[in-house]
Amino acid sequence: MQVVSRRMGWLTGIVFGLFVVFTGLLLEQPVAFAHAFIVQSTPTDNQVLQQSPHLVEITFDEPVQTVFGGLTVTNDSGLRVDNGDAHLQADNPRILECTLKSGLPDGVYQVQWRVISADGHPVSGIIPFRVGTGTSAAGAVTQNSGYTPGVDMLLIRSLFLLGLMLVQGGLLFWRFVLAPSLRATWLKPLTAAVAWLGGGLVLVGSLLALPLQTTIDAGVPWAQAFSPPLWDRVLFYSQFGLPWVTQCVVALVQLLLLKRLYDHPRQAGGTVFAIFGAGAVLAWTRSVDGHATGTSAPGVSVLLDMVHIGAASLWVGGLATLVVALWLLPGRLPDARAQARTLLLRFGLAAVGAVVILALTGLWSALQNIPTWSSLFHTTYGQTLLLKLGFVAAILLLALVQRLALWRNWRFAERGGRRWLLLAEALLAVAVIVDTSRLTNLPTARANPGPVKVQKTLGTGSDRLHATLLITPNRVGQNEYQVRLTDANGRAFSQVQQVTLTFLMTSMQMGNDTVRLRPVQAGVYAASGLELTMAGTWRVHMDILCNDLTEETADWRIVVGSLS
Repeated sequence: MQVVSRRMGWLTGIVFGLFVVFTGLLLEQPVAFAHAFIVQSTPTDNQVLQQSPHLVEITFDEPVQTVFGGLTVTNDSGLRVDNGDAHLQADNPRILECTLKSGLPDGVYQVQWRVISADGHPVSGIIPFRVGTGTSAAGAVTQNSGYTPGVDMLLIRSLFLLGLMLVQGGLLFWRFVLAPSLRATWLKPLTAAVAWLGGGLVLVGSLLALPLQTTIDAGVPWAQAFSPPLWDRVLFYSQFGLPWVTQCVVALVQLLLLKRLYDHPRQAGGTVFAIFGAGAVLAWTRSVDGHATGTSAPGVSVLLDMVHIGAASLWVGGLATLVVALWLLPGRLPDARAQARTLLLRFGLAAVGAVVILALTGLWSALQNIPTWSSLFHTTYGQTLLLKLGFVAAILLLALVQRLALWRNWRFAERGGRRWLLLAEALLAVAVIVDTSRLTNLPTARANPGPVKVQKTLGTGSDRLHATLLITPNRVGQNEYQVRLTDANGRAFSQVQQVTLTFLMTSMQMGNDTVRLRPVQAGVYAASGLELTMAGTWRVHMDILCNDLTEETADWRIVVGSLS
């Protein structure tokens, strides 16, 4: 019977694993930047049209949903001039469109849109345009806004992540860090209490996610977030439904598995593996609702994000269990100091492995979501990531002090100092969880990479030519282009007949746009234009025709930001 039960536990874990891998493969889709944004619109922002348009069309960078939103067009008196037929194209859910009443009189109009992006967050904006004479839609202001995580979001997402880490990390600590001789002691109910607490937090966080999502999508306060009609629209007319139902069911299954684990400890092997499988599915439900699905390789990113959560669970959940164990250890065992030293050394080895995995998977995520050094420092996403790295660095510093205290037998460690260090580490780990909850719900830095400044050396020897390309503000719409040329000695190079830039969108067949730059001073050439019409990755080709009829060329890849 024990063998059959163990095999069933292993089988359950394998099924969970196959489910996660299969789902990850299904996530292979075009790149998105987490919060949807406009890559193209007709009419364009502040466009002046000589004739009344018959159609408004907005193209987003990813498939969107029109639950609790849509598209309206109003005149300068606030009266609607669209036909009320706003819809997503059936064969391309990235395009939102509506028709307009015929014969619109001259004046200023506003396209007001609101959609739900693939990550479940609403984004909205206003695109003004003018019909008739004029230089722009005077008096109208372009607006773009997206969801910013609030206290309720941070609290609920942090409860879920903390609970998941306590369950998974607590079990990993009990199964692989504790020596077999200690698993049957008073440490067993301690690790069980940590796991039960984590399981309860996961369930509470999962259940509260539905009213939270209702407040986000429908834009209603919490007092109205428990409305069954609103829940119906959130669950059945958006992409939130399936992951949420899966999350709640697996959270309940995880609690049942915990009960089985502690009711039948002799059959722990397969049950523990099944609980790890449940944790993998719960990690999947968080990964598919975050930035991982918005990368160039979403299937790989989701799996790596799950590995990242697993490593964090080992580190944070194990650390929390270790803190409680060491706090209660004195007086419980005759050789408490030796046991504490052994626990710290064994956990230290596991923590090092977890940190290496966190570093590698975190590096992948950073490369996918932060296109430039500038965006790391000037975007909210980049700044939040830096704050998280600061917390992690502080934890690693405290861990290093712990290790040195063990190696050199520092006295403060024997007087209980190590417990306070571990408590400080645990509190910093909670700060990391809260910061991560905010980070995963912010637009990535790809939406606002900042101005372009790239350089390239052309030619060799004394004929070397240094070219610097600057593009400001590097967003969809009007941009300023500048090329600076210097010779091998750093002097301005002006022996040039012509400098041109050619722009090619790499992810869509749009043709080439070429602009000729004019000389503005010695070695500096500039122009402005609307060549960057979509957000995403572009190839910029520079062609320099010198006075001696020689030609120098250079190519760069740049990431262009959205209208917002």
